[in-house]
Amino acid sequence: MKVLCLAILFCLNTAVNAVAQITTVVDYEERVTPTETMLKDINPVARESLKASFKSSIRKCQLFFDRINNYYIKQGSISKSATKGTYEGSGAVQTRNDITLSVCVAKSKILKNEGCNCFFESKENKKIKKQLEKSKWILSKENKKILGYQCVKASSLFKNRNLVIFYTKQIKGKASPNEYPFIDGVILEYNDGKRHGIATKISFNQPDIKNFFD
Repeated sequence: MKVLCLAILFCLNTAVNAVAQITTVVDYEERVTPTETMLKDINPVARESLKASFKSSIRKCQLFFDRINNYYIKQGSISKSATKGTYEGSGAVQTRNDITLSVCVAKSKILKNEGCNCFFESKENKKIKKQLEKSKWILSKENKKILGYQCVKASSLFKNRNLVIFYTKQIKGKASPNEYPFIDGVILEYNDGKRHGIATKISFNQPDIKNFFD
């Protein structure tokens, strides 16, 4: 009888853990392309060096998703490049009068929900609620494998820029990085002309997310 009770308890514990650990995690590496707005105040001599800094700077990002929500975390990043001359900068570009240009991007968190088609974003300890952009995805016949998963190419407009993605339906759930709209699958690569990211690792059966913005 004692053995039977222990067996039942073991089965119940396994079932509880299976329900609790339903989160999937996708790790991305993201590179940012400087926009014309960021470059307009930069001396032409320094522009190429700035572009090279962005190109060599990799931002680590993680997307956690379960049956209800997407939790997206962008890590902060800093890159430097040697240049000659004095130049001015604005926005994310910090002015330098020596031979070094620094690019700094702040850490941010995004919580998305398909049900309300909205997201909450945390920047500098402030939480802001916004609506996700409505999107009409155009599917392509082009496909490729990313981390062993068959992915299909799709495109749409996002903030008046052309957004190109590769997504898979071989992973259960709907998941999209950044503020991108949802699609019927999991996005493993994206390029909106400003940011290009690709998945580098996928982890299944992870613990549920708690106190995300803490």
